[in-house]
Amino acid sequence: MHNHLKIMAVDDDPGVLNVFKAYFEHSNQYNVVTASDGPTALDVFTREQPDFLFTDLAMPGMDGIALSKRILEIDNTVPIVIMTAYPSMESTITALQMGVVDFIVKPFKIRDVDFVIEKVMAQKEVMVENLLLKTEHARKKELEALNFDLASTVEEMEKLNFILRKVDWKKNSGDLFDQLTKISCEISSAHLCYFQILDDVTGALFPLTSHAAREELASEDVPDFLNLLAKKSLDRARPVTWQRENGNSNLVTPIHAAVSIPFNIKDKPLGVLTVCRAGGSNGFSEQDLHYLSFLGKRAALVVENTALYENLCQNLFSTLYAFVEAIEARDPYTKQHSARVADVSCIIGKSMGCTARELDLLDFAGRLHDIGKIGVRDKILLKNGRLDDEEYRIIKTHPEIGASIVGHMGLLKEETQVILRHHERWDGKGYPHGVAGQDIPFFSRIMSVADTFDAMTSDRAYRKKLDDQVAFETVKNNSGTQFDPQVVEAFIDLAQKGEITSSPL
Repeated sequence: MHNHLKIMAVDDDPGVLNVFKAYFEHSNQYNVVTASDGPTALDVFTREQPDFLFTDLAMPGMDGIALSKRILEIDNTVPIVIMTAYPSMESTITALQMGVVDFIVKPFKIRDVDFVIEKVMAQKEVMVENLLLKTEHARKKELEALNFDLASTVEEMEKLNFILRKVDWKKNSGDLFDQLTKISCEISSAHLCYFQILDDVTGALFPLTSHAAREELASEDVPDFLNLLAKKSLDRARPVTWQRENGNSNLVTPIHAAVSIPFNIKDKPLGVLTVCRAGGSNGFSEQDLHYLSFLGKRAALVVENTALYENLCQNLFSTLYAFVEAIEARDPYTKQHSARVADVSCIIGKSMGCTARELDLLDFAGRLHDIGKIGVRDKILLKNGRLDDEEYRIIKTHPEIGASIVGHMGLLKEETQVILRHHERWDGKGYPHGVAGQDIPFFSRIMSVADTFDAMTSDRAYRKKLDDQVAFETVKNNSGTQFDPQVVEAFIDLAQKGEITSSPL
């Protein structure tokens, strides 16, 4: 151990610096000095002359690459390790060529720093010894070793960067787990991967998703021996490997090797990732386990963020729907209007081939299409008679008000456009901007028909509701002027089949 070393940590995150000081000063392993930015680090380095430097890559003003270059100009014998959450190939190669000795990918355990220091100092000692060798053979071997280390480090950075790029934020946790199984096969040259979810009440594991790189391995069932492997990894709270041997050659399965890795969220088990190779392949190496474990940690972080997002969206939607209910409560004639518009819009959208995601969008936008009326005075909104020009001008602002309300949430860009355009007309004579034809969002064109139909077949303060057949004919007669002809065609077809009526189906 190099207990006499003085190490320096540079990071604009005070939490990272506090962890360095608390850990190493408590363990009495090293002396620790810190700095929160590049210029301060140069002053501290000149004054303290540390033996080892850890620096964050992304810092305001002077980043880790620029700081490392300046430090190495002062003293090119100081080992420098860069800490980063997003290593890129360009920054990795630049730093290694410049003289940076290693990278640590965030998040990392502070105990890993001990290992890095010991590894780098050991390499430094070997390098110093090799520099004393006088023979050409020794210098050649040294160069080969350095090139090999460089190539290995670059390869590792490529894989880690690949994982960081692929395991990105998802709105849907199901998409994330599908991506997780696929990437697991790619980074470990595996042929089959399962993700099983843990029932924390019964302790049973249930298949959630799988990916087969070979078609013949595709199966909904997880073999019993892989279930046992997965449970063993949960019990031991670490990866567990299995490899076919002569003694179990009678096992009827094409799988030759497997590894199960427990998947935790905030130190609580969520499930197990099991990766398999088939057809006489080699077992999984320590490097494979390293990549798969890194993938699991990264994916766990994304799952946490996805759960927070889903909870945020649920609270947001509940708030917005409450606004709509407040608007409709002001006018008994429009009660449940938004829900009916959403339902009819989805019926039309489904018949026109909309996907499940698109139908969700239609349902959401339909329920909120009139939210902008919360900004219209009751005197205008509830007027029992024809609106004058000024009142009509004010009522026409509600799509923009609604789009502004939803748009400020920052999550619903497509839905915002649908709400903004739901009163535009096919012939360009609508509002608020007179957009025409295909320039009107497709879902707004659907909602325009549904909105008009429900308005005609509902009682209003200024008139009684119209008969369904009259409403159908009115929509049909306005095809190509007020409405998209294709949407009208789908609407009339559904009406004739009895799938759209003014009464709940």
